[in-house]
Amino acid sequence: MHRRAVCKGIISLAGVVLTPLGAFAKVQEAKRQFREVRHAMGTLLDIAICHNSAKAAREFFDAAFSLVARLELLLSNFYSESEISRLNSLSGKESLRISKETEELLVIGKRFFLLTDRAFDISVRPLIELWRRGAVNQFLPDEKEIQRVKSLVGCDCLEMDGDGRALLAERGASIETGGIGKGLAVDRIASLFKRFDIESAFVNFGHSTIYAHGVPSMSENWEVLLQFPGAAPIGTLAVRDCALSASSSFGQSFSIGQKQYGHIFDPLTGLPFSSKREIALTTRSAVDAEILSTYLVIRPGFLGDNLQSLPPFKICHVA
Repeated sequence: MHRRAVCKGIISLAGVVLTPLGAFAKVQEAKRQFREVRHAMGTLLDIAICHNSAKAAREFFDAAFSLVARLELLLSNFYSESEISRLNSLSGKESLRISKETEELLVIGKRFFLLTDRAFDISVRPLIELWRRGAVNQFLPDEKEIQRVKSLVGCDCLEMDGDGRALLAERGASIETGGIGKGLAVDRIASLFKRFDIESAFVNFGHSTIYAHGVPSMSENWEVLLQFPGAAPIGTLAVRDCALSASSSFGQSFSIGQKQYGHIFDPLTGLPFSSKREIALTTRSAVDAEILSTYLVIRPGFLGDNLQSLPPFKICHVA
């Protein structure tokens, strides 16, 4: 999860660079402002809360960051001993017993694979690796190789027995967690708010996925600045009690020869995007926001019979 197939936009609170504390300028007298930033999943996880107890705030931060550290150890493509890496290494051979967290991620991935008519696909990793090799060695994959690798992609090969075991039935298939892991972590953090009696909080994970809980004192909403890499700020968004995610096909890019490609792949064509597309949207769930923002970059017209089955979302920006 250190690098992503999906390149996200920059999301930060209005008027504040790389910090979610601007909207905490006026807090309730009985409560104090607490903030902690740590490196996680290859980026920065920035959490700000208001609470009347320093002890409770410390306990919350410890629980939140421990939770994320556990998810990273289980789900990262870049740890050889993670459950995802072990599952990938066993593709076409045997099943692997997995944790509840890994099972949850795989179930979510399979669900959205079906809901998006195969456009969002966590088994897209073989295509990512093919084009990554092409970028490093400066060769353009030919159609025959693209079709061969594309045959390894598709969540149809992901099997789970409901008893804690998973299998990639196709030899050479592999799971990519980059487009889903951070969202799952943010939702898990949000699940801690009630337990620690936190009424107001702002979670900023990598400046691309946020969760706004409650509202800052003296304000009806959180004001969030939306800006995509290499571009001027687009404007501010007012959010509360929701997740916000932004995706861009050219947030990061690579070149082969004289042509530039984005890091979002269409699993049905096997090709990375070579034109600019960007979207920002809000939903109730951070993992849904990450998936849907990716899906709507791949399918900007969001056409298909399953649209009404998708979780409710609100588009804030599209270009």
